[in-house]
Amino acid sequence: MPDPLARGEFCWHLHRGPSIPETTHLPKPAHGAQGSRAASDSPPEAILKAAAQTLDFTRPTAVILVAVLHFLADADDPAGVVAALAAALAPGSFVAISHLTADFAPEAVSSAVAAYNGLVPAGITARSHAEVTGLIGRLSLVAPGVVPVSEWRPDHAPLRAVSADVYAGLATVPERSRSVTRP
Repeated sequence: MPDPLARGEFCWHLHRGPSIPETTHLPKPAHGAQGSRAASDSPPEAILKAAAQTLDFTRPTAVILVAVLHFLADADDPAGVVAALAAALAPGSFVAISHLTADFAPEAVSSAVAAYNGLVPAGITARSHAEVTGLIGRLSLVAPGVVPVSEWRPDHAPLRAVSADVYAGLATVPERSRSVTRP
């Protein structure tokens, strides 16, 4: 299987902070397309329309939602956002996520989340393992699945000793269908 990251990548940041310009396109490298877009309250359809100007969605692509989805409240339907973005991808594409959790240090993370949310208009949401896994929907998880970010590649022993309150996961778009729906 060809490496979709070598062909091109488009990183979408669904962040509502004022420090990220509404649209930022990076120069197109010789190997493929790269770009990023801050999507302040943009529906996935608008994000995909903008991305289609740079990407060929008939070929495997990667959507990288690293440290993004915890900026979406439950009311924003983060699982629906992931499903809509994944539905536009060709089979064999990848969706990478990472997400803040309070599973490992409930008091410390909850306190930090409350402090952060008291300072910004759009807050942050820490989610449990089950909730983060649920964001993947019906995509096919790549081993080891949704795990603490420091354990995603367990062969890197020095990282296993590092604690992080973040889960990470990588999933592929199934070969049978481009249509991905939430369970």
